[in-house]
Amino acid sequence: PHHTHTHTPSCCSLCIAVLETELFSSRQPDTRIKATFADPTGTHVLICIKTSNNYELQYIHSSWQKARTLGKLKGVAVTAVGWQKQLDSSSSSNGRSSNANDAEELLQVTTGDIILGSEGGALHTTCQDSRSKREGASSLLLDFKDKRKAICSVEQEVLPDGRRVAMLATPNAVYITVGGPGLQAVFSKFTNPSMWEPLFEVESPSMHSQLQLIRGSSLQSLPSRFAWLVGGVLLHGHLLLADMADDVSVSEGAEYVADMRQLALAGAQGSPEDEPHLMVRPVAILGL
Repeated sequence: PHHTHTHTPSCCSLCIAVLETELFSSRQPDTRIKATFADPTGTHVLICIKTSNNYELQYIHSSWQKARTLGKLKGVAVTAVGWQKQLDSSSSSNGRSSNANDAEELLQVTTGDIILGSEGGALHTTCQDSRSKREGASSLLLDFKDKRKAICSVEQEVLPDGRRVAMLATPNAVYITVGGPGLQAVFSKFTNPSMWEPLFEVESPSMHSQLQLIRGSSLQSLPSRFAWLVGGVLLHGHLLLADMADDVSVSEGAEYVADMRQLALAGAQGSPEDEPHLMVRPVAILGL
């Protein structure tokens, strides 16, 4: 099934229809759409395509009639996208401080610096500008080099001072980190990916692991809660991003997490993957 994340399905559906038409007309054997990802406004769509022996990534802007192949990311089996929803201080025009209107206007024409999670457990970043005739830059952020750490969900938030908070879910763990400004600075401190300790883990992995951040009505507002659904358990808690946004002394992402709770879902039955899991490694600040 497609993994589509959008608040305006009509735009996303149009982009997918355009690409499906292109795939059909190309008559390439064994080519199919593996997953689709749309930003919260439905303006930008990324589509991962499985060919007979590789993976390709296509980008479509809602105003385009033709998709663009992102050759720099060929071979990356994208499984999750962390869209940029706020501007950082370097994105404001003419040195002016950014505001909600600036962010909405700029993020209508460019994706900003987004995070791509892969099936192989790697994180890449790319920025695509619909006004440019060329593919945007892409680079590797971090690579677990372990398919057991496939990236199921990834989110990012930009703090007022330009630092970024990144949060992601694998089949059996959730991670959070803070750093910057810029995504490279967020992840460069993990010279060995094993240095990044998970916020918490579960005993049994689930490829249906999903992470969601909850915010107010504005996309530029910082989320106040998060929830992680894995198997038959919902783990949720508070995010203190807005409360601690100006505290530059925060160096560990776990400091933004509070009041963590665990909820077993009724009726969770079926395969072992759907059975409730025991959280085996919470951080101390959760008080569990």
